[in-house]
Amino acid sequence: MTYRVSTIDGNLTLPTKDGKKNPANNNKPIKTEIFFHRTNWGGGAKSSSTGCLNIDGRQWKNVEKQLGKSNSIFIRVTR
Repeated sequence: MTYRVSTIDGNLTLPTKDGKKNPANNNKPIKTEIFFHRTNWGGGAKSSSTGCLNIDGRQWKNVEKQLGKSNSIFIRVTR
């Protein structure tokens, strides 16, 4: 199960850290396609995308239990 990240108002365009240009978005200082997902079952995240939020695969089932069948959750990320 993967969760897509958006702002509180539902906007899927998020600013990059420190306003850095993002080659994936025509060098604009934005990120899109940010997801909340798990690492592998051993805790490694070798193929993780920059900017995605990762949960240790060994803890993923506990996270899914907490999220249940929610359509909308709130997570505060502080960089």
